[in-house]
Amino acid sequence: APAAARRLPQVGDAFALNLEAMAALKPDLILLWRSGTAPRQRERLQALGVPVFESEINRIDGIASTLQRLGTLMGTSAAAQTAATQQQQRWQQLAERYRGRPAVRVLYVAWHQPLMTLNREHLIHAAMSLCGGVNPFADLPVLTPTVSLEAAVQADPQLIVSAPGELAAVQAQWAPFKQVRAVRQHRIVGLDADLLTRMGPRFIDGAEQLCAAIDAARH
Repeated sequence: APAAARRLPQVGDAFALNLEAMAALKPDLILLWRSGTAPRQRERLQALGVPVFESEINRIDGIASTLQRLGTLMGTSAAAQTAATQQQQRWQQLAERYRGRPAVRVLYVAWHQPLMTLNREHLIHAAMSLCGGVNPFADLPVLTPTVSLEAAVQADPQLIVSAPGELAAVQAQWAPFKQVRAVRQHRIVGLDADLLTRMGPRFIDGAEQLCAAIDAARH
C-alpha cells in the first residue's frame, strides 16, 4: 500500500471489519467496494448511520468518474478532476503505444488451486485487451470462473500471469506441461496484485506492468 495509506488506522481486512474501531473514528463517509464486501458486512456498515458510498468499477472510465464523484463528496473537486484527467491520459497513451501489435494469449491466474481466472467483465481483461492480450476464457459467464487445468493447458497461453505470492506455486503447477508455450519459453510472471486487483487510481500502474509483460512475450 502507499505510505500515506499505511499511516492510517487499520479497521479490518478482506475477511472481517472492526465495526467498533470504525465507529470510534467517527467517519463522515464510508467508501465500500460492493462485490468485495459480504452482504452481512454491508448491512452492518449501513447500520452505523454514516453515509456509505458503494463503488463497483468494471470499466476503465469508471475510475475517472469515481474520482470525480469522490471529489464532489469530499470537497476536493479540483484535485479529483486533475487525477481523473491524468488517468484518462495515461490510458490513452498505453492504447497508442501498443496499438496494432501482434496478439498474445494470456492466462491470468487469480488463484492456482482450484485454478481461477477472469472473464471479459473484469477490469483486468480491459487492460489485457488494450495491449493485445487475448483472454481464452473471456466468454465464460462468471466474473472469476474456475476452470480445469486441462482446459487451461489446451488454451496454450503464451504468457501466464499471477500475483508474486502465488508465483512459485503456479510455476510448480505448470512445470510438467512443456507443450505449453508460456512454460517452454519461461513466460510465467508475477505482477503486483495490489495494483491490478484494486480498482483505484493505481490500477493504471498495474496495467502498464501487464502491457510490458505481454510485449515481452511477443519476443
